[in-house]
Amino acid sequence: MKTIENKKGMIQQIASLAIVVSILFTNAFAVGAVRNDTINVVASTTAMAKYTTDLTQLGREGRLRENLSYENETIQLLNVLAEGGLRQPVVVNEDAEIQNMIVEQAALRIAKGNAPEGLAGKSIVKVDTANLFSNMRSMDEARQIIDSIVSEAIASKGRVILYVEEMSNFVGAKSATEEFFGAIREGKIAIIGSSSAVAYEENVIANPEVAGFFEGILVAGRNNSAVAKEIAPNEDGFRGDNVSPDLREMMQQDPSGKKRVDVILQAKDADSSALRSLIARGQATVTGRIGNTDTLVVNLPLSVLSSLSTSGLMNYVSPDRPTTITGHVEDTTGVTLMRAQAALNGRAAYNLDGAGIGIAIVDSGIYSAHKGFKESGNDTDPTRISASVNFTTSTLTDGADGYGHGTHVAGLAAGNSNSQSGAYRGVATKSKLISVKVLSNTGTGSTSALLNGLQWILNNRTTYNI
Repeated sequence: MKTIENKKGMIQQIASLAIVVSILFTNAFAVGAVRNDTINVVASTTAMAKYTTDLTQLGREGRLRENLSYENETIQLLNVLAEGGLRQPVVVNEDAEIQNMIVEQAALRIAKGNAPEGLAGKSIVKVDTANLFSNMRSMDEARQIIDSIVSEAIASKGRVILYVEEMSNFVGAKSATEEFFGAIREGKIAIIGSSSAVAYEENVIANPEVAGFFEGILVAGRNNSAVAKEIAPNEDGFRGDNVSPDLREMMQQDPSGKKRVDVILQAKDADSSALRSLIARGQATVTGRIGNTDTLVVNLPLSVLSSLSTSGLMNYVSPDRPTTITGHVEDTTGVTLMRAQAALNGRAAYNLDGAGIGIAIVDSGIYSAHKGFKESGNDTDPTRISASVNFTTSTLTDGADGYGHGTHVAGLAAGNSNSQSGAYRGVATKSKLISVKVLSNTGTGSTSALLNGLQWILNNRTTYNI
């Protein structure tokens, strides 16, 4: 079994590399193809038909079954694709079945018209690398086939989105040149990749020249029984109206009920077919999910709220309210005295400096290049930022702090700059930092982004000793 799995992994890596090389060599050719549509349609269509699977078409034909297990990650993937910018999504998880399932769910949403408007008319097409390379007689033959597939994808003018497994394996290689990233930058091709966490860390995140071209969709580990036990709502804890007062006020102000709002829906069972049917009948759309909990983010017309309220299918619904910062903490006092802990009752003296502890900064991100977040406060030292995740719609590199507030707060908590003889050091100068970006680069965000950030902290608290 291991031999078969290793062979499959090798095939995927070779295929990924071959596809990139193909993009490099067909780049100039594809430009001409797009301009005059003189591409060899017969050859490319044959290759596309034989060695790819149109997942979106399978969804239209009813051959993909809806699975809500990873709804939040599916929505993240669709949002990145809909932006249509520089960054290409990569589903990061150790299980290939989970990776494929998330991409299939995205294709199914596009097929049903439940995806963002920017994806209307587009198709997610999976390159069947195992089939392609198991039937090839030579690398040259495989290259010709891939050339046809890539050329047709480019000539589709964005209508075809290629899904390539183990995409991150190639990006650190010399073959991934500026020409390849130029094709992405100019919008000639759109790609979905998948990757293990280690490969994504080593080949993408660790390479600044590459990281800006990819957006990781991190699939949180599932420990349903443990997490559910910690966050399960108290069945006796819900009293009174299950619709928030501000939503009730909106309903009174708009008797027609046509106004659409984004809400946080705390369902009794988010996967309930009755609830999903009620949402669909009301022309509402699930746009997000908080982890794998029963809390959904839904865009709906106000007219749906009355039906939801009396359905018995939800606990509470409230607006996805805007959030913003309330000001800056200017001064801290007593840090030096607290840091140096004297010997007491036979216990040796020690420094209370946060060593071994992870501090999650739930804010606008952290400027990772700041020397105050290096091991010893010098530019050449390793960083103390051990993880960086982004729950906003920002297209900047994950964790980038265009607003500055998160960096300010991180500095107060754990800054270790040597400037001015250490005058700007924070409290826990040896701690690790975890950047949880929930505010955009203008300092604004949403309740759902905050909840997703807190859910991520809950899921990963042990990994980073938060």
